[in-house]
Amino acid sequence: MKNKWAIILLSFEAVIFLAIFGVTAENIPQSQRQSDQKMEGFSLSNFGKNNEKEWDLFSDSLEVFGNVIEMTNVTAKLYGEEKMILTANSGIFDRQEGQVKLKDNVIITSSSGAKMTTDSLNWLQNKQLVFTEDKVKIVKDNIIAQGQGAEAKPDLKQFNLKNDVKVDIDQERKTEGKPKTITIVCDGPLDIDYLKQEAVFNRNVYANDGESELYSDKMTAYFDKDSKQLIEVVAEGNVKIIRGQDIAYSRKAIYNARTKKISLIGRPKLVFYSSGENVFSLGKEIENKTNSDKSDSDKSDKEDKIEYKEYKTDAITGD
Repeated sequence: MKNKWAIILLSFEAVIFLAIFGVTAENIPQSQRQSDQKMEGFSLSNFGKNNEKEWDLFSDSLEVFGNVIEMTNVTAKLYGEEKMILTANSGIFDRQEGQVKLKDNVIITSSSGAKMTTDSLNWLQNKQLVFTEDKVKIVKDNIIAQGQGAEAKPDLKQFNLKNDVKVDIDQERKTEGKPKTITIVCDGPLDIDYLKQEAVFNRNVYANDGESELYSDKMTAYFDKDSKQLIEVVAEGNVKIIRGQDIAYSRKAIYNARTKKISLIGRPKLVFYSSGENVFSLGKEIENKTNSDKSDSDKSDKEDKIEYKEYKTDAITGD
């Protein structure tokens, strides 16, 4: 009897192995399907080079329909430089597509604290790639990224959000206890690469940090490797920056988070009111005189008035 069960178990493992690495299968209509085999409490491990374990796969139950294998309450553990755990309410091994499909309440978590949630996910084990067309939320370090459709490495160090992107970045402030949240939205795609410490936003980009607004065709954000804080932003194409009543236009703008200065490049145009702080740079600093520079007699009735100035120049910010 023990030998009989051992043979059945081995046959199941063989079927699962072929489902992951096979390349052909047939789709079976739901109405015509009949389960070939069933199993409760299934588990499978895969070993790679040097007999090192690459992943473990667990499910509460398993049914085989020809070349299609369905599972419930799926958990996959991936081993490597960073350990990953994938969980879902259900999963399918499809040999025709050569991939694993996870469905309903899909969650990826990493040993470093990154987390991805979505309704469905396709896992190409041999390419180390996951992708979906559903809504996605990815949380890593001080960044929360959301979008419609995604493609990512399972460790979430590199990912792409396809459409309707929204990203919230918590930026520390030295003078205040709580961080400032920078919100960036774009039509997409968004490419985030934690190995390069950069995020590239495309098409109709809009950013807001609660003090300033930025519009552009494309925006690249760079982060410090250690602190994970935003250090530089490069906006390109139809750039428009609004800070209070001040407005700046240019083909390109570079924001330095350390100096809090914005350099406008390519036919820049400034429209600003004298309110005290000048954050824009056009080759040479443009002075923005404040009321503190005036005598007391000049302040009296003029203090509440806003001085309007407009600057047009082709100057380019450089070294």
